[in-house]
Amino acid sequence: ERKGVPPDVLELAFPPLREVETEEQRGPELEYVEGHPLSLARSWEIEGARLTYRLDPGRRWSDGRPIRSRDVAFTFALLMDTTLALPLSSVTERLDSLTTPDDSTVVLHFAEAYPGMLFDTGIGILPSHALSDVPGSAWTGGMPGLDPAHPDALPVSGPFRLSAWGSDRIVLARNEASPSPALLDRVVVDVIPDETTRARALSAGEIHAAPFDSYPAAASVTG
Repeated sequence: ERKGVPPDVLELAFPPLREVETEEQRGPELEYVEGHPLSLARSWEIEGARLTYRLDPGRRWSDGRPIRSRDVAFTFALLMDTTLALPLSSVTERLDSLTTPDDSTVVLHFAEAYPGMLFDTGIGILPSHALSDVPGSAWTGGMPGLDPAHPDALPVSGPFRLSAWGSDRIVLARNEASPSPALLDRVVVDVIPDETTRARALSAGEIHAAPFDSYPAAASVTG
C-alpha cells in the first residue's frame, strides 16, 4: 500500500480472500458470502479462534501462475513484521500464527475468538513469486517490486491491472485475464492527500469520487 491511496483502490488489482455480497445478493445487513466472483477463497470456516480459508483452485495471477496459500502466507507475514509497520499491520494484532496445510488451504490462528475475524482478514493478497525477493526496507516507500516504466508487469488478480504508476496519478486498466473483467476500460486515480483540495476538485467536477476522513471536508463539497 502507498500513502494517499485508499486500500479499496488497490483491491481493484489485489482483491482479498473474501468479499461482501454482490448487489443481487444484498440483504438488510452487510454480510460476507461464499462464491463472490472476486473472492480468492471459495469458502471459509470459523471454529473458535481458528479461521480456515479454502482457496479457489482455479484462480490465477495475470501472468498465468496459480494463486496459492503461499501468497496468503507471504502477505500476512509482511503485515506481522513489526519492523516494517505497514499501514494495515494493525489487522494482525490478534493473529498468533498462520499455517498452510496445502496449496489451497490457509489456517489463521488467533489469540482468541472475536467478531471481526473475517473483517480483519479482508486484505488484498500479493504475488509472492514476484515480490518475495524485495528487501524489507523497500516496503516503506511506494509499491515495491513495481517498475514505474512497466507497471503492468506486476502480476495482479483483480478486475484491473496497473497501467501507470506515478507520484500523483495511478491508472488502472481492465484485466482481461480476470474471471470477472471490469466493465470500465480504465480508472484514473489522482493522489490528492489534502482533503480541502480534494473537496474543491470534486466540487469543480475535476474528479468523480473522493474519500473523506472528516465531516467538514465532505460537507464543503458543492455541485
